[in-house]
Amino acid sequence: MCQAKCPAKTVLTILGIVFWAAAAGLIFCGAYVYSTHAHLETITKDTYTLIPAAIIIAVGVFLFILGIIGCVGALKEQKCLLGLFFTFLLIIFVGLVTAPILAYIYRKDVDTAIHKGIDTCMQKYDNSTGCESEIDFMQKTFKCCGNDNATDWLNTPWYQHLPKNETDQHYPASCCENGKCNYNTNDTALYNKGCH
Repeated sequence: MCQAKCPAKTVLTILGIVFWAAAAGLIFCGAYVYSTHAHLETITKDTYTLIPAAIIIAVGVFLFILGIIGCVGALKEQKCLLGLFFTFLLIIFVGLVTAPILAYIYRKDVDTAIHKGIDTCMQKYDNSTGCESEIDFMQKTFKCCGNDNATDWLNTPWYQHLPKNETDQHYPASCCENGKCNYNTNDTALYNKGCH
């Protein structure tokens, strides 16, 4: 009797363990993305920005539960749990087909929200809104300056309100390597690429 059932039990148990390992990896990756890029959600004020990280964490939790159901169903030979396990496998397959389609459909919405959010925050730079620290963090982390390029700063209230003797300072210090630059567009220490 074990000759027919033991290989199936072993395969399903190994599959459950694989789901646990995948769940641990997904939860770690999702938490890492969420913690390191949480500033983007503050800048964009849009719910699209960190949804992928939340989905990754949710899928990780789902896979962990699925691994438990698969292992218990295989070891206890419970048809109900095995049926639930294979139903969830079908749901995962459907999700794998629909996720790329939804990502393709909403890619422009996410792109527009990030561009608009960065622009709005640049207009509020140097105020008490928290945008200054968020923009500085983003520019230092991604080694970028402005939304599309460094010259975007010339059209902001921050630049317009610079004292007359500081008008050569076109960019915040976070636009330059190590926070220092000669404020010359030809300066190699200036990050010329935009953050968007």
